[in-house]
Amino acid sequence: YGKTHKDAASVRTTHSIPASCGLYYFEVKIVSKGRDGYMGIGLSAHGVNVNRLPGWDKHSYGYHGDDGHSFCSSGTGQPYGPTFTTGDVIGCGVNLVDNTAFYTKNGHNLGIAFTDLP
Repeated sequence: YGKTHKDAASVRTTHSIPASCGLYYFEVKIVSKGRDGYMGIGLSAHGVNVNRLPGWDKHSYGYHGDDGHSFCSSGTGQPYGPTFTTGDVIGCGVNLVDNTAFYTKNGHNLGIAFTDLP
């Protein structure tokens, strides 16, 4: 959705995660960090602003590459994992049984990032 290097750009699925799946996991390969390296991988409710990084707005959660912080519905992040950049593969898993989310970096589990997901 971004138009210039100053805009946040997002990719969003056209279908929500099925509640019946139990565990949902996806991966994203970073093909270019862009000029400034600001990027995030995450989850959001339908209708959340796609022109901002995931986790900054209410009903969104994100792991950001520039600082390695996790963000939960707030512009203030918490230290979580390593930074990521071009060439890395970041995975995001959602456990719908215990309402948690976790991330992976290049196949290594980084642990639980979020608990008490709605």
